[in-house]
Amino acid sequence: MKVYTKKDYDYRQTVLENIKNVEPLFQTDKVIEFNQPFSYKGRNYMSCMHDPENDILIVESFELKEIPEYDYQYSDEIMCPYCGDLQCDSWESDEIGKEQCDICGGTFEYSREVTVSYCSTKLEYPQITLIE
Repeated sequence: MKVYTKKDYDYRQTVLENIKNVEPLFQTDKVIEFNQPFSYKGRNYMSCMHDPENDILIVESFELKEIPEYDYQYSDEIMCPYCGDLQCDSWESDEIGKEQCDICGGTFEYSREVTVSYCSTKLEYPQITLIE
């Protein structure tokens, strides 16, 4: 199996012309499970696409990070607490749930926090009677 990085291969096109002159990241006889993170030469990777007919796997690198709790606990989108990937369609998620990150494969729970704020607008200045 030849393994290429996502940047070297436009995986939306299934034309092999994309990688004709590109050296693979590596080549292996080992079975790499699709959607299973793995490490190669000190870097972490997750598969994006598998072309079994041509024995090609396209991967994207990711980093596991020490993310401060306040960064992932109170963000505008659901954030993976392991790699920092943002789920841009968080509004479609349930109020409370469990997710598996598409990038690093880590699992985590999330909950939606809702805050209410109010805005006031002046309509009529108060009438104050002067008494002398």
